[in-house]
Amino acid sequence: MNVFVHAILPIFIALALGFVAGRILSHRSQQFLSKAQTLLIYILLLCIGFELSHNFPHFSAISTYIGWGVLYGIVTSLGSFFVVYLIYRTRAKKTTHATETTTPPTATLLDACLPCAIPILFFLVGVACAKSMQVLDLNTDLIPSSEHILWYLLFLIGSDLSRQLNLLKFPSKPFLWVPLFSILGAYLAAILLSFISDLTVLQAVLVSSGMGWYSLSGSLISSQYQASLGTIALCSDLTREILSIILIYVWGQKQTLSCIACAGATAMDVTLPIIKKNTDHSSLVLALYSGIVISFVVPLLLMATLSLLL
Repeated sequence: MNVFVHAILPIFIALALGFVAGRILSHRSQQFLSKAQTLLIYILLLCIGFELSHNFPHFSAISTYIGWGVLYGIVTSLGSFFVVYLIYRTRAKKTTHATETTTPPTATLLDACLPCAIPILFFLVGVACAKSMQVLDLNTDLIPSSEHILWYLLFLIGSDLSRQLNLLKFPSKPFLWVPLFSILGAYLAAILLSFISDLTVLQAVLVSSGMGWYSLSGSLISSQYQASLGTIALCSDLTREILSIILIYVWGQKQTLSCIACAGATAMDVTLPIIKKNTDHSSLVLALYSGIVISFVVPLLLMATLSLLL
């Protein structure tokens, strides 16, 4: 009960207050909060990198966590991809008016992946700052705690979710379960991978619960559980985002549902323009629906799994 009150309840309250604020604020105020959220995410990533490097001074340990994060990101993304493929393979369809070529120019793919490099850069800058301050023997108490920044971010996320609720449109009945199968595939893959990694089954489930939402999963796990596991989750979700972009470009026209499932929570924002370019209008509605549903579920999944671990 104490764990719930001190760790889980504040997260729920911050999200709920943000959601209520989002329903009553003007459109202009919501736009301002949305821009502030982006800035806060970058600051938070910098702090996470700083705290990880401060707690684990040896670079070999950090590189190990990053490596496992990338591996979990690849495996869980493919888990979502193949579970949805197996379930909906008889309903798979080729789009008729997407892009003219199935293989996009390399420059276009690089342009789509470039925004993913920004959060990685801020994380690495945080690591470098901690290393530099340790060498120079500087006071690190001036660096804000990632936990404090997280509460502000959760408030902004709640506000953003209330706005996205207005955009929710339901696809045709057979495809309503795509978000569920996407999460199920990620969990199955994470559980299988846990048997050859140092993570327990619950820790593996926690890492995969972000579904591409790196700014929430990495910070929440780092502040409430372990910085090392938060780094694995952060790298896993960043990898999922990058891999989903690549898969949408390569197979978006032939395996639309599987690519949307792989995108996870990013299907409603980062990967949505890429899905629009490579699929048809009906798939765009499904992508937006899947991304919004998963985004609403992710905080609940993270809180539920954390409550079992704490």
